[in-house]
Formats: sequence, C-alpha cells, structure tokens
Amino acid sequence: GKVVEAARDGKGNTVLLLNNYGKGCVLLFTAPKLSAFSPEGKNQFVSDILKKVCSYKPLPVDISPGRTDIAFTLSKSGDKEAVVFAMNHGEKDWSGEIIINLKEAGLSPEATGMVTVKAGKGYETKEVVPQIKRDSDNLIVSGITLSGDTDDFCSYRQASFAYIRLCGK
Repeated sequence: GKVVEAARDGKGNTVLLLNNYGKGCVLLFTAPKLSAFSPEGKNQFVSDILKKVCSYKPLPVDISPGRTDIAFTLSKSGDKEAVVFAMNHGEKDWSGEIIINLKEAGLSPEATGMVTVKAGKGYETKEVVPQIKRDSDNLIVSGITLSGDTDDFCSYRQASFAYIRLCGK
C-alpha cells in the first residue's frame, strides 16, 4: 500500500505514518520519544490517535467484565486463522470472558477448529486449557486470569498477558 505522512511535530518532523494494508491500515509512530512513554496511554497525542483509530470501526473483540486497564487486539491471516492478544496494565487481577465476533472479524466458523491459549507474565508463559463456547456469531473464551501488577509502573516486562490462537483445520 501507499505510505502517507499522517502527522508532524512542531518542528516539522514526521511522527506518524499510515500504510494501507489489506482492508485495514498500519500506524507507525516514528518519534523515538513516543516509545519512552508508559504503556498505559498517558501521552495525550498517542491517546488521541488511538481513540480516533479505534472508534472508526470497533474491534470485533470484547471482554467481560470490561475494564479500561485491559488492552487487547486481534490479528488475522485469512478467514481461518487469527490471534487475540490481551494484556493487563492494572493493579488488580482480571478473570472473565474474551468474546470474539467471528462474523465482524471476517473469520469463518472453521477458524474455531483448534483454539490454543498461552498466558504469562514477563518472559514466562504457560499453556492454558480454556473453556470455549459458541453463541450465534461469537466465540467465547473463558478460564483465563490476567494477574495485576502492584508496582508503581506497569511495564511490558511486568504486565500479565494472554495469547489466544484460532486455527482452522
């Protein structure tokens, strides 16, 4: 796709590039300083960009119970394979359901042929055996706990995460 300069800083330096890719787009923040900000979205510029991007078309993924300190995203290749990544940036543990709307995600029901889950914190991961349910267009994955971080700064090395892989047979 064509790369477009989407934003410049006060000195005229490019700080955000947009590259159309398939039916979506990739955003690349180019300023090295942006990577130094805490992962909790406290930088107003980054927050504004992400809010605009995420409100354009909602992700076909949700969590229940919902919490603002649980971040998640979906990546897919074709209609039979996808990955959901969820991360707890908060102090309290989270347990609940991760709900994937297969139809909105452009995934066929065959994508649920094999569901694997790994969860971890830092560099340690373990296989999790989730409970899987189907509800009309939704795949509901439960049995995952994302532990909280009671330190003052929740870095990516300390945050608890889950990796859910859907793979059709």
